[in-house]
Amino acid sequence: MFSASLDTALELCRGFSTIDYDYADNKNKQIAEGFEREVAHIIKLDGKEFTWNERQLIVRSFAMAETEEKSLRTRLQKTSNALEALNKPRRGKKKLTSVTNGKHL
Repeated sequence: MFSASLDTALELCRGFSTIDYDYADNKNKQIAEGFEREVAHIIKLDGKEFTWNERQLIVRSFAMAETEEKSLRTRLQKTSNALEALNKPRRGKKKLTSVTNGKHL
């Protein structure tokens, strides 16, 4: 099962291409990457069979990916800071010895 899904992923990567945008000042910039796949559909309706192929475009925008990565890094930093704050000694609070099991000294 794993090798079949790996083969499918490798097949999709072979068709990977970049998407360029031509600006008004004749500059060209790569703005995304993606691939196209075709999915066959079959449906029976009122005794008749209908078939069609659907084109699916899977696209990853570089700008959106960068924005999402910045957001993720910000959330990770906030989480890390909050975890570190839990371990600061305070009056009446026990110090954690391990993050994984939450044991107190």
